[in-house]
Amino acid sequence: MRWQRQFAIRIAALFLAAASVVLSAGRARAATIAHWRFEGNLLDETANNNDATATGTSFSSSVFGSPVPATGAANTMSLRLDNTTGLNDASDYLTVAHEPSLNIATGRFTIEGWVNMDAVGSVPQRQYVVHKKDQGVSDEGSSFVFLSRAGSLVANPGNQGVLALGLHDGMADTVLRENYVFSSLAIDTCGWHHVSVALDRTTGDVRFTLDDQVDFQPGAAVGPLFAGQDNDDTLFIGA
Repeated sequence: MRWQRQFAIRIAALFLAAASVVLSAGRARAATIAHWRFEGNLLDETANNNDATATGTSFSSSVFGSPVPATGAANTMSLRLDNTTGLNDASDYLTVAHEPSLNIATGRFTIEGWVNMDAVGSVPQRQYVVHKKDQGVSDEGSSFVFLSRAGSLVANPGNQGVLALGLHDGMADTVLRENYVFSSLAIDTCGWHHVSVALDRTTGDVRFTLDDQVDFQPGAAVGPLFAGQDNDDTLFIGA
């Protein structure tokens, strides 16, 4: 069961990457799995062709800046997901059919993108950036999930705006929160924000970023509850 979503979010320049080589300086050379720019289309800019399909959604002229700093490409549009109807399930979202490149069950991976929520506050709503799971099953049955707002997953109402990473083994656990790593970083203002999460499954290290803030949690995702699983689930964006 999904929590109610009663606000809109815009997403731009969403990346998924898997690190293949760790350099001596501590940086990782990453193989980009998918890159959606949402420049009037839902195409994956990589050769993996992980193109998305829309349910609802629209494009917006609101952007975080132009050109894109890393590439110099023009940045003129973003994706708007309007989930303000109060339905139990999100009405606007994207799906990406499973491909082997999206099965990031082992090793390292990074998810990053730009998000812009129309409203923030104390309402305990979850806001998903990406979610790898079978449609219609509970969150415990997912492979991984990155939230820009943890919402009701956090017991303390004062901390429900934090970023979160969920790593599931595909089993329904009694306490859902045990499968999550919660950041100390929280989006508390509207407008564009850069968010990311990186995981090293070997060490269990998790690194969140929010704009220029960093929250590094060594060994935070260690143990059987965080075990990766091979999967052929659908990838959801914004739901």
